[in-house]
Formats: sequence, structure tokens, C-alpha cells
Amino acid sequence: MIRPCPTRLTTERRADGPPPVGEEWETAVDVSIYSSSGTLWLFQWGGDVVEEAGDFATAGPGWYRVRVQARGRDAGEAIQGEDVVEEHALTVWPAPPQPDVVHRATDAFARRHFDPARPPGLPVDPDDPTSFLDLTSVS
Repeated sequence: MIRPCPTRLTTERRADGPPPVGEEWETAVDVSIYSSSGTLWLFQWGGDVVEEAGDFATAGPGWYRVRVQARGRDAGEAIQGEDVVEEHALTVWPAPPQPDVVHRATDAFARRHFDPARPPGLPVDPDDPTSFLDLTSVS
């Protein structure tokens, strides 16, 4: 969770998947998302589009993977001031839908919200947003 302290967010669009998660990231998760409109925009907390970040749907309508990485959240929770301690990275690339992948969840926030005993989350079916996608039928 991004708190009201100085936080750095970097974004990247890729044509293919990113390299393995670096050891410097305390939390890293990949999820699938579907763009029916052919656009994927970054929104600020509160709902405004961050237009300068650009459109992440580089391949138009279809499935994408999103990697979210975080570090410094524990330190950021304790800091009062102007120094950037908390960092997040968002990477998006076109890819078929897959279950969620938690590469790492070592900071306190992640440990409170991640249950390794729970099966990975599945992508939401774009034709029926009330159900999950049956990945055995996706090519």
C-alpha cells in the first residue's frame, strides 16, 4: 500500500516478459489483466488518470501480465519527512492469462496479506466478470 509519504513509482512497458525479480525487491507479484478497450491506464489513488505514464496496452485489446514490485514499505511506514524511502515498480507486457505468481513477499505489509497456503489467484473471465477464467480452455 502506498502511504502518504514520498514514494517513487517507476513504470515500464515491455514487448515480452521482464527478467527475473532482483534481490533488491522485498515484494514482487505477477497478475493477469484483460483490456477489452485496448487501453490500460495508470490511475492515482482517488481516480485521476496519470496521463504522462501513457497507455500500457501496447498490443491493443487482449491479455497482459503486470508485475508489481515494492521495497522500503516497512521503513516508509516509520519515516516522517521528505526523503523517498518507499519504491514501487510496475511492468506491463502482453501475455496469455496465467495464475497469479508471488515471487517474493517479505515485507510486513505483504506478510499480513499473503497466505502461502492459499492457491494462486486466477484471472477474472472478461466475458463474465463474476467468475474466474478456466485456464484449461485458453490457448
